Amino acid sequence: MKNISRTLLIALLAVVAASCGDSKGDKWTVEVKMKDGGETDQVNFSYLTDKQKDTTINVVNGVARLEESFIDPTYVNITVLPEGKEAAIPEYSMLGTFINSADEHIVIDSYLDSLYIADVRGGMYELPSYDILRKINKESIALQRKYLLVLTGQSDMSQEDFMKEVEELSKLQLSGITSFIKENNSLPYSAYLLINVAEALPIEELKAIYETLADTIKNHELGQSISYVIASLDASVKEGMEAPAFTVKDVEDKTLSLEEYKGKWVILDFWGSWCGPCRQSNPHLVSLYKKYHKKGLEIIGLALSDTREKSVRAMTEDGITWRNAVINEQEDETAKNLPVTYRITGVPTKILIDPNGVVQVIEVGVKEESEIEKILKENLK
Repeated sequence: MKNISRTLLIALLAVVAASCGDSKGDKWTVEVKMKDGGETDQVNFSYLTDKQKDTTINVVNGVARLEESFIDPTYVNITVLPEGKEAAIPEYSMLGTFINSADEHIVIDSYLDSLYIADVRGGMYELPSYDILRKINKESIALQRKYLLVLTGQSDMSQEDFMKEVEELSKLQLSGITSFIKENNSLPYSAYLLINVAEALPIEELKAIYETLADTIKNHELGQSISYVIASLDASVKEGMEAPAFTVKDVEDKTLSLEEYKGKWVILDFWGSWCGPCRQSNPHLVSLYKKYHKKGLEIIGLALSDTREKSVRAMTEDGITWRNAVINEQEDETAKNLPVTYRITGVPTKILIDPNGVVQVIEVGVKEESEIEKILKENLK
């Protein structure tokens, strides 16, 4: 989605991992100790050395141990395969760890069905400053469990109150991550983290944090990747800029162009039929449309990671009557890249464009007090 898409970030990291390393030959290890692991269980490790590797190792005496030559810092994605099969709840049996340097020995103590909450030791995980990331991770896991209860009606908490908790945790996560980066400015993992949160930060704050990185990191491919991200974000859409023109095919296969709406207030609604917060915010958006449409408001729905069938069904269920397009199903590459052009970091994201074609507000998530609504109230009386 977004300014620099997640795919591009992964590609950047792939280039990093394949491009350097003067410590070739030194080893790093990741040892997964399964407290209830049997001889038919396996652990899969996915990581980068001089190329992408995908290695599955049998659990022997309760342990699956990966040893690899150090080429460069790398993220290691770990998946437990009970009896060689995918777990009943796959995300519960996955965990990521990071190798910063040669000779690191990471130890993970876990159970088959709960790798995601495993105790991780060794390397950077021994740093006192890592405690804040550990704490945030635990709170995030607790919130995920709470979401399942809310979703299935097993909790009295409203979705609105839940979204407030999500917003607060997101702020805490960003604060904790940036704090860790500043305290560990010579650690490759800090650069990795900065790449992954870059698009959630105001551009000036991103630049300031980048400047705190040690020269060894700035000169490394990871640091150079951050420079590339900064340059790209500098060129992306911001409030006060002219909204980039686009043309897409809507769900009825008709041509839809932003140019058609010149002279009107327009909300670009980046959403998804699969997105709970998007669906939660739709009744309010429908209300705004009914209130201001005859006074000059238009809405263009731009569904991401969706299908035409599911989008149309959600539109019917939620009372959406404005035009919609499914971006990932567009044939035109420029249309497919709209989320990158408009720097979409998540859904829902609503962008308000004034009659002169200038972006006035970029609103991410579900807001208790909408700046978009305030501006419409002032201008469409």
